[in-house]
Amino acid sequence: MVATEKTFATKKPAATEKPITTNTHTAKPTENPVVVEETVSYANCSPVRASGADPIYEYDPGYSLKLNRDGDDIGCE
Repeated sequence: MVATEKTFATKKPAATEKPITTNTHTAKPTENPVVVEETVSYANCSPVRASGADPIYEYDPGYSLKLNRDGDDIGCE
């Protein structure tokens, strides 16, 4: 019995095939970004506490003077 040798050919890429590339483009920030203001209002401290936003500070959305009894810029404390 005579053993035969098998040879395996590997495919070489054709010269016209292009390599696969991924898009790595990142968007540039706009010069004038759109600012969306959040409007929140609370009738009293009960909904502030229920939402977990207490204490509410002067710069927080929904803050108003009616929530700040002692005038220290911190409401519902």
